[in-house]
Amino acid sequence: MEYLMTYGWAIIVVIVVGLTLWRLGYLNMGANSLTSTGFTKLKVVTAQSGFSSDGTPKLVFLNGAGSSIEISGGSIKDLGPAKLSCALASDLFVPKAVEGGKYFKVSGVPPCIGAGKPGDVYNARIMINYRVQVGYAVSSHTETGTLRGPYE
Repeated sequence: MEYLMTYGWAIIVVIVVGLTLWRLGYLNMGANSLTSTGFTKLKVVTAQSGFSSDGTPKLVFLNGAGSSIEISGGSIKDLGPAKLSCALASDLFVPKAVEGGKYFKVSGVPPCIGAGKPGDVYNARIMINYRVQVGYAVSSHTETGTLRGPYE
């Protein structure tokens, strides 16, 4: 019985310390880091992308498609509780025609996702439609990915 009591109290102390560390934010395991998933040809530049606390996007991409592309539009959808979305017209992409290996950005977009305090975490699905011309053949593609991180 003494053996069980000694180890029982030790386990309770470890649980209390663990819960305290978790509630103080020391065990977030990257919850506040900016991550992107799903982007294969058009890569989001995470160091220069994100959403402000009112939901306005600041997005920078790299054309990794291997050839020149022409952006034809896109959309942003909030995967959080707000469930907002907005369409991205082709004139919001600068430049609209992007050579392989070059950067482009989305500018002039109104708030697309729910607002949050700086440091709160957002989760947004981004879709970009683009065309690739190789010789006389033109093919349309869609790049979809998720950007998750803290509001700025």
